[in-house]
Amino acid sequence: MTRTTIRNAVMALAFSATGGNVAFAQTPGTLEVVVTTPRNSQGHVGCALFSSNVGFPTQIERAKIQRHKTQDRVVCSFANLGPGRYAVAVVHDENNNGKLDTNMFGIPKEWWGTSNNVTHKLSAPTFEESVVVLSEGKPLTIAVKLHD
Repeated sequence: MTRTTIRNAVMALAFSATGGNVAFAQTPGTLEVVVTTPRNSQGHVGCALFSSNVGFPTQIERAKIQRHKTQDRVVCSFANLGPGRYAVAVVHDENNNGKLDTNMFGIPKEWWGTSNNVTHKLSAPTFEESVVVLSEGKPLTIAVKLHD
């Protein structure tokens, strides 16, 4: 057998073992969320990373979560993410109860923010308004400004 014949046989075997589809591993990326303007140093800042619109922005059990002690500038870093569309919801949990406190009308009593810094007077931002795109193997840094 010649080298070319052996190489072709090995390639054919590899191709057939994958069902005819050759898939290459994707290089993971990192999304870094820089949070600014908490109104005081009490409690924690929580970042919730959503990979779909399901539950965004309030159902944090559907998200990857990070909590950091409150300071002037908090950085949440989500590593090993595949390329895709993501949105982030951030809460300054002043009383450390693990949730965004609201009044009887559902209006937040604690400061909050989302990726792309979208705000509305009477509703929460949507996933589509807050989405950021992470490219394969690329780091992405976004800034989220907290507000009341």
